[in-house]
Amino acid sequence: MPRAAMFRGILTACSSKTLDLVLTAALLALSLNLTFVSGERGFFPFDQSIVFDGSYRVLSGQVPYKDFFAPWGPVVFWLHAIFFRLFGINYFSYILGAAVVNVLSTLCSILMLKLLFPRSRFLPYIAGLLTAVWFYPPSGTPWPEQTSFFFTFVATTTLLYSVLSRDPSAIRDSSLSFIAGGFALLSFLSKQNSGSFILPLYVFIFVMAYMPNWRRIVRSCAVFLAGFLLGAAMFFLWVWLNADVKTFLEYFVELSSGVGASRLSRDWLGLLVAFFVGGDLTSSVSLSFARIFLAAMLAIASFALVGCFRGSEKARGTRRRELLASTMCIYLILCQNLFILSTGNEAENGFPFIGVISAIGTGLSWRLVDIAVVGYKPMLRSRSILSLGLPIGVTLSALAILALGGRVLMNRTVQDAFKGSTFPQYSSISGLERLRWGQPTIIRAATVKEDDVKNVIEYLGRRNKNFFIFPDFTVFYALLKVRSPQPVLWFHKGLTYPTTYSPDLDRRIIDDLVKNEVEIIVLEEDSWFSTYGRLNDFPQLQSYISKGFDKAEQIGLFSIYEKRNHEQ
Repeated sequence: MPRAAMFRGILTACSSKTLDLVLTAALLALSLNLTFVSGERGFFPFDQSIVFDGSYRVLSGQVPYKDFFAPWGPVVFWLHAIFFRLFGINYFSYILGAAVVNVLSTLCSILMLKLLFPRSRFLPYIAGLLTAVWFYPPSGTPWPEQTSFFFTFVATTTLLYSVLSRDPSAIRDSSLSFIAGGFALLSFLSKQNSGSFILPLYVFIFVMAYMPNWRRIVRSCAVFLAGFLLGAAMFFLWVWLNADVKTFLEYFVELSSGVGASRLSRDWLGLLVAFFVGGDLTSSVSLSFARIFLAAMLAIASFALVGCFRGSEKARGTRRRELLASTMCIYLILCQNLFILSTGNEAENGFPFIGVISAIGTGLSWRLVDIAVVGYKPMLRSRSILSLGLPIGVTLSALAILALGGRVLMNRTVQDAFKGSTFPQYSSISGLERLRWGQPTIIRAATVKEDDVKNVIEYLGRRNKNFFIFPDFTVFYALLKVRSPQPVLWFHKGLTYPTTYSPDLDRRIIDDLVKNEVEIIVLEEDSWFSTYGRLNDFPQLQSYISKGFDKAEQIGLFSIYEKRNHEQ
C-alpha cells in the first residue's frame, strides 16, 4: 500500500474514533442532564420518599428486614446510601444517584449495539439517545425497578462482549459469564419481577451465540448460574447473620409474590398480545403510537429471526449477530409487557429497553431484505422499495418515540400529582435546594404547598424532638437528621403490611415509637391512599395517638400532635 494511502487510512480511522468519542460523551452528558431536568420537577411524597428514607435508614445504621421492612431487595438502598455518604443527604445527591445510573445504562446500550452491529455508525447513537430519554427521566429519582434494569443492562452487555469477542478465550468467557450471573442476581435483589422476567434472555443469548454446540451452551449456562447462586448464597448468609429470616421471607417472598400474581392474573391474556403495554391507553394517542411501534419492531425482529434460520447451517453462522439481535429485540419487548402488567403502574415508566429495541429494529429493517427474504428472490423494484421505505419509516418512528419520551419527562406524566403543574423555581427548603416545587402539587383532593412543607420542617426543627409522620412525607426524617422511628418503610396495604390485620405489627410500631422516644406525631390530613383509611388498619396505633397526644398545630394539611406532659 502506498504511504499516502496508508496515511489517509490512519487519519480516517482516527477521525472516526474521535467523532465516536465526542458523540458518546455528548449522549452521556445528555443522559445526566435529562435526569436532573426531570428529577428536579416536583416532589410526589408517596413515591419519592421511599428510597430517600430507605437509603437514609441504611446510612444511619438500620438493617433491612430487621429494623425496617420492604417488599423488595436492599440493593437500591445500599446503592443510594453511597451517594448520600459521598455528597450529603440532600436532593442533589438523590437525583445524582439516578443520573449516574442513567449515564451507565446509556453507555451499556451504546456498547450493546456496537457489539451487535459493528459496522453501523448510527445505530449505537439511536440506542443511546432513546435510552438517555426513556430509562430514568420518566421517574427522575431513584427507584428499585430502574436499579434492577440497570444491572440487567450490565449483565447483558457483559454476556454480549463474551460471546461476540473476536478473540475467544475459555477462561475469559467463563469469567465473564460468572460475573454476569452476579449482576443478574443484583437485578433480582433490586426488584424481583423485573429481575426474574429477564432471566430467560441470558439463556437465549448463549443458545443463539453457540448453537449447535450444545455442550458449550450448557457449560456457559452452568457457569452463569454458578455466579448467580454464589451471590444468592452470600446474600442469604448476610440475611441470616444480620437480619431476620422470617421477616425477609414474609416481605421479599410472600407479600411481593402475592401482589405480582394477582396483578398478572387480572389480564394474563395480555401477555399474548404483542403490542399490549398495560393500563387504559385508549385516551392516549401517544402511547397508542408507542404500542403500534413496538408491535412493528416485534414483527420486524420475528421476520428477521425466521430469515436467519433459512438456508444452510453455514449461512446461519455468518448471521450470528442478527440471530442475537432479533432474539433480544423480541424478548425485550415481551419482557417490558410482562413487567408493566405485573406492576400496574403508569406504562410510561416501563420502557427501559425501548432504546435498544428501537436501534435493533432499525438495524434489522435496513438489512431485512438480505436477512429475511432469502430464497424468495423478489423483483428488483420491490426489493428497492422495501430496502428504502421500511427502514426510513422505522427511523422516523424512532424519532417520534424520542419526542414522546421528551414530553413524558418534561410533563412528569409518571406522577399523577403533577398534571398541569409548572415548576417555576428552586425550593428554599434546606436539603431540597435542587427541587422545583410543582405548582400545584395535588394529592387526591388536597393541594400541598411548598410553604406548608417548609413551615412544618421549621416547626419540627425548633422543637428538636423525635417525631413520627404518617403516612407519606417520610423524607422529613433524613432532612432533619432524625432516626426513622418505626419499621414500616411506607404504608401500602398488601405490599408493606398484610391485607389482614396484624396485631403483632401494630404493637411493633408502637413499641418502636416508645423506644425512639417519639414526642411529636404529624398526620397528613389527606394522602395518596387516604391517611385515615390506612391509619384504621392499625387500631392500636390509632388509639395510642388519640390517648397520648394532643393537637398542637395545624399547618396546611399537616396536623401536629404533641405528647401530653403527664405521659412518660
